Amino acid sequence: MFSLVASLSRKLRRFSYYRVEDEDRGDHGEDDEYDLNAEKTSRIRRFLTKYRPLGSPLLVWILLFLFFQQIEPRFQAFRCNFIAPPRTNEYRPYNILLVADPQLIDNHTYPSYNPLVLSLSKFTVDNYIYKNYWRLVEHLNPDAVIFLGDLLDNGRESSDQYYEHELTRFNKIFQPERLRKDGVEVFMNIPGNHDIGFGDGVIKHSVDRFKRDFGLPNQNFLREKHELVFLDTISLSNKKDASIGAEARSFMDELVAEEFPHHPRIMFDHVPVYRDGSKQTCGKEREVGTFIKPVAGYQYQNLIDSELSKTVLEKVQPQIIFSGDDHDYCEVIHEYDVKDENGNQVKKTAIEINVKSISMAMGIRKPAVELLSLYNKAVPGRVLEVNGKPIDDIPYTFSYKMCYLPLPYTDIVFYAIFAFFNFLYLVYTCVPRSKYSGFAIDEVYTEPKLLDRIRGLKVKFLAELCFVECLALWAIYCWVFTIHYY
Repeated sequence: MFSLVASLSRKLRRFSYYRVEDEDRGDHGEDDEYDLNAEKTSRIRRFLTKYRPLGSPLLVWILLFLFFQQIEPRFQAFRCNFIAPPRTNEYRPYNILLVADPQLIDNHTYPSYNPLVLSLSKFTVDNYIYKNYWRLVEHLNPDAVIFLGDLLDNGRESSDQYYEHELTRFNKIFQPERLRKDGVEVFMNIPGNHDIGFGDGVIKHSVDRFKRDFGLPNQNFLREKHELVFLDTISLSNKKDASIGAEARSFMDELVAEEFPHHPRIMFDHVPVYRDGSKQTCGKEREVGTFIKPVAGYQYQNLIDSELSKTVLEKVQPQIIFSGDDHDYCEVIHEYDVKDENGNQVKKTAIEINVKSISMAMGIRKPAVELLSLYNKAVPGRVLEVNGKPIDDIPYTFSYKMCYLPLPYTDIVFYAIFAFFNFLYLVYTCVPRSKYSGFAIDEVYTEPKLLDRIRGLKVKFLAELCFVECLALWAIYCWVFTIHYY
């Protein structure tokens, strides 16, 4: 009874308050404008009051997004630096960021996925590559960026229309023209088997459009007294159509014409050179196994043939090779025979590095990039090492190191954990709570049981809160913290 009287009293006070306000507004002659402003203010107040339970969770979500999208990638990038020579002004390092196998997943990558899950997978992987790549570029400020093939997942067999769509997506993630305007050289001209096919399966039309959009595959450039050699070993592996590998063979013959290279050669290709797994192990940085086991299948082969490998090594005579394709890290030494200036047969050594994939969707736990520095002369007192073994016959005119990216899925795990507690909090806010309003001294108040409270859960309001919060989170995440390419 007392509660009913108190409620009527409050309503009468509010009615009297607004009645007085109405009379005051009538005296000023601003009734319509005042009513509109008051109504607008009242709506905003009601909206904020209704969704006030979302304030704290949204703040925590924003802090989580800020950490995983901005702070963590920057922190990891700061841990990566090129190996500097003793005196930078004297040695003038030319710093290169090597990126392998972005292999952007597309509609053909996971045919069993429904469209929603596939779109979410593409968005998640693209965003992982984008945020880490650009934090590295901003921190390292490289002189060049070199991609080692497999730029798209299905560039070889896509229709022209779909290929153009995926090319636009690739350019919005890596933005090569933006880097070139800033004075950074960008080389994307190494084709992967996912770009053009492999060996006898190379698709001529795919090769033509790859050349048009990413550059000619077989080229060499001189940088800081080092010859950068880009070689299409995939087309060289074609045994059916001689025209497919004609450009690569002609290019190698031109390199042979310079019988004794005056500058150290750094070779870049996609598929690694053949090796003997029983002798040439990959080192401790490899995640799975100790060596690359030769495997072949539809439009792929993870090592080029041994005879072709021998030919490439003898003609190019590289001091170090950087390859992709395998997705995991591998560091080996190749030995090959060449003739010296006196016509004597001598053994030479080449280091080969398989660069890890930059993508979180390539079956490795820790994606990475490679950092390569070229110096204009040998650095005294330093020796190159491969798996702890010193290499004495290759001068220290370059250095390389691996740079790990943040562990994939860590952010998703934290998001899932907080989403669980977020939901429990919203459930708690939607459980009705009674307040004791008795005045009698001998009146006994009984707290409602937990089960009774749960039965009174405002399910409709809970669903509304979850829906509004999801919309707000998606808008904040997509438009503030992630890549914009759709």
